[in-house]
Amino acid sequence: MDEVSLGGGTGAQRLGEERVEREELWERVRSVLFVCSGNVCRSPMAEALFRRIVETSKSPRAREMTVSSAGVLGFTAGTPASPLAQEVMHRRGLNLTGFTASNLTPTLIRDADLILTATRDQRDKIVAWTPAAAHKAFTLCEEDVPDPLSHPLEVYESVAQQIERCLEVWRRRLGL
Repeated sequence: MDEVSLGGGTGAQRLGEERVEREELWERVRSVLFVCSGNVCRSPMAEALFRRIVETSKSPRAREMTVSSAGVLGFTAGTPASPLAQEVMHRRGLNLTGFTASNLTPTLIRDADLILTATRDQRDKIVAWTPAAAHKAFTLCEEDVPDPLSHPLEVYESVAQQIERCLEVWRRRLGL
């Protein structure tokens, strides 16, 4: 949405306008795309956790919402979720057994109403590839979500906990 000028309004007025624009964006979200490097650890966990939020939400909007994930690296398509990501999700009653990684494509970027990335760098790559996505691409958390690949189970658990905390913020923001 283009910024609307109130004829030289104060900074507070502009911030208020920006907040209204963001709230309107949140109300229109029907598809959420989670993005990380290879789509085998962070984004599959975020997708599974957010899918549960959507499925258990009492909001009528939740019934219309789709959730997906992809990786920016471009060479992991078809790879299963990492065994430790599967284990951490299994402990939460979620199943990543049949999950296979997808590569991020221009079509996925175009079709998503909201894109949530694990890192600022990934968000910046998406905006560089598709400048029109700047208004709908955000980092999942204020701080980067570290890549747990090749780390022990405890690191995956810590990353999953960080993702859960950040998804709770997005759940409230999206009214789910």
